[in-house]
Amino acid sequence: MILKRRSRQAAILILGLALLGLRSPIPAARAETSASLYVGPNTGTFVVDSVFTVSVYVNTNGQDINALDAILKFPPDKLQVVSPTAGKSFLQIWVTPPVYDNSAGTIRFQGAIPNPGINTSQGLISQVTFRVINIGSANIRFDDSSKVLLNDGKGTNILGRTSSGLYKFILPPPAGPVVTSETNPDPERWYNSKTAVFRWQGDPGVDGYSFVLDDEPDTIPDDIVESTSTTQTYRDVADGMHYFHIKAHAAGVWDGTTHYLIKVDTTPPADFSIQVSPSSFTTTKQPTVTFQTTDAESGVDHYELRLVPLVPSGSGGSNPQSFFVETTSPYIPDLDYGAYDVIVRAYDKAGNYAQSTERIQIVTSIFSVVRGQGIQVKSNVLVPWFFVWIFVIVLLLFAGWFAWRAWRRHRATHVALSQAPPLPPAIKAQLEELKVLKDKYKIIIKVIFLVVALTSALVGGRAARADMVELGAPQVSTYPAGLSNTEIFYAGGKSEAPGSQIILYLQNLQNSETFSMTVPVDKNGEWFYTHPTFLSAGKYVVWAQDKLGSIMSPPSPQVSFTVTETAVQFGASRLSYEIIYLIAAILLLLVILGLFAFGMYHHRAEKRKRAKIHAELRETEAVVKEGFASLVRDLQNHINHLGRLKMTRTLSDEEKALEQKIKKDLEGIRSSLGRELWTLNREVDDIS
Repeated sequence: MILKRRSRQAAILILGLALLGLRSPIPAARAETSASLYVGPNTGTFVVDSVFTVSVYVNTNGQDINALDAILKFPPDKLQVVSPTAGKSFLQIWVTPPVYDNSAGTIRFQGAIPNPGINTSQGLISQVTFRVINIGSANIRFDDSSKVLLNDGKGTNILGRTSSGLYKFILPPPAGPVVTSETNPDPERWYNSKTAVFRWQGDPGVDGYSFVLDDEPDTIPDDIVESTSTTQTYRDVADGMHYFHIKAHAAGVWDGTTHYLIKVDTTPPADFSIQVSPSSFTTTKQPTVTFQTTDAESGVDHYELRLVPLVPSGSGGSNPQSFFVETTSPYIPDLDYGAYDVIVRAYDKAGNYAQSTERIQIVTSIFSVVRGQGIQVKSNVLVPWFFVWIFVIVLLLFAGWFAWRAWRRHRATHVALSQAPPLPPAIKAQLEELKVLKDKYKIIIKVIFLVVALTSALVGGRAARADMVELGAPQVSTYPAGLSNTEIFYAGGKSEAPGSQIILYLQNLQNSETFSMTVPVDKNGEWFYTHPTFLSAGKYVVWAQDKLGSIMSPPSPQVSFTVTETAVQFGASRLSYEIIYLIAAILLLLVILGLFAFGMYHHRAEKRKRAKIHAELRETEAVVKEGFASLVRDLQNHINHLGRLKMTRTLSDEEKALEQKIKKDLEGIRSSLGRELWTLNREVDDIS
């Protein structure tokens, strides 16, 4: 008893570790002996409203296993689980009883086998009974997260292969009149006509028919004769799947019922846009054209594309097709230089189509980087990296010399210029008062702005809640424009329905792999999502739908971003090659522009200061001229006064000596004045 309990606990422990992801990968040498999961029967045809049973098996391929986790997926619009059974199973311990979800279309089996495990080629895990609820086909398959665990004490997952089942569902065979339709002859096809005409062959003795057209596959018409005619026409039939049910009345008895399916889709696919990478205006002759849309009823069947050249094609270039061709996204044409209109049509399965047009311009690049060689200019001149770096170095040296020279001249001018006189006390007081007033009114303006913003938000919020009568498309407003393949993707936005759920779709345009995630919306109508794993390199599109109960909103517009390969990593920071090249080019440009700006600043400052010195020297020149002129006038007056004395009497020796001294001083002043003015003018000219 104790050993059995320990075996049970060990098996559950191994399964638990495996479910947590603590398992070993399948060795390459053991790939040919890996286990497999399959269902039986794997094919079959069943009528609507019938039930059938599918058995789930495991083949250990000669290995001993002690636990497994099998997850089946089925289309919930075609099948519903009636009941899974754990009665017939080789599993002795169920971690949880088999559980299913008819809304999500999943059913899960988790169990274990105590030591020594089991080795089997057809081990019955369980049986599932399904009910058919709609016509069409269904694929019952195993989810990729299913596991079969080896009894090796490590919980090694040895599941290497799964086989699915493909089943077809049809309406019951005619039990009443045989029905045909000239407007919808094939029940499996979609048609884009709103008129449906049904005909049936009348049998002898039939005195009337009861019929009805609805959306249920197994409706029985009432026992009231609708018509004695053998034809019935319905006009303005809504889009979707409809069933025509009819039974005949003869000899007082109603016969069986015939069910006839029609599929109507008169609405084209949703409008879409064409994305061109790297851009619609590009130098790349092989741009990547991507497009994607959806169709609510029949689904998108295929895309057709046409390239219309807007300029005459040159010799040697490719010849773009002038007709529509069927294609898939992404589409990579081979184009020559020129302009083109790309027209894409998306067809649904009923033949309706939506069309979108985008213009592409292929231009010659001014220059392009050729790795390992240099820079190619105008597609015909290649400048080696040696000369490129010489040019860059010369440009840097010139910018540095210009900045140094402007700074040096500015400094010399600043030294030559005396300190500016202090501001008068009245002007200082006015400036202080102006600063106080500016600070005061800045605070008042901020308060007014905050009050207006809060009022607008409250009024707008109430208006939005009052006007919201239906579920509108959500917004995807926060997402990375680009990231590396070792950075986490995130997205966020707004919803009109607080408390609802956002279904977020993420699609890789290179391999069309699509993820869908459910994100809750908070009470403010905001949502945010962080992807749990890294994304592979490529171009992605993101869109969202809002879900409130059973109400679904229209899809939001698609937004795109690019995941690039990682180049360099500094701790938690990672840079791609494109970003490194861009940062280097921007830094170099900023250095050059900074040097030129530095030089221009000092050059202009030096010119202003020189102009100021020029004005002050001119004022000094005028003052000197006026002072010396006044002094000369005074000396000349003294000489004239002595001359008048000589006419009346003989001058004394002292007076004669004074006259000679004044004349000598006057000559010296005149000579010195001329020399000083010449020096001053030269300094002014030098500064100018």
